[in-house]
Amino acid sequence: MLDLSSQETAQLLSVGERAVRGWETGTAKTVPAGVIAELAQLEQDQDDVVRELEEIGRRSGIIVIYRGDGVVPDRPELPARWHRVAAATALRNLAVDGIDVRIVYAAAADREHAGPPKITT
Repeated sequence: MLDLSSQETAQLLSVGERAVRGWETGTAKTVPAGVIAELAQLEQDQDDVVRELEEIGRRSGIIVIYRGDGVVPDRPELPARWHRVAAATALRNLAVDGIDVRIVYAAAADREHAGPPKITT
């Protein structure tokens, strides 16, 4: 559900990438309870973000996404790709409800809200 790479998961959980791959492939004997709790919290966070983005999409018709890591408002610790997955999930959920929403990158959204460029002479 989180759609994180092994590297991103390892960074978020402060563990080695090899450990994550072992959990993913089933070659590791156990996943520590603390890791299970952290993953459950990440899933809850993603559900919360999806709901937030759905509400934004309903109100504005636009969901803003980000290109770089460390720039997602209120969640700089999470990879931007994680936020894009949440945005795509929100878009899909809204489409099922017949609500038309666009996803735009932050810089493009800024340009859209700014209106046409001002010409000075």
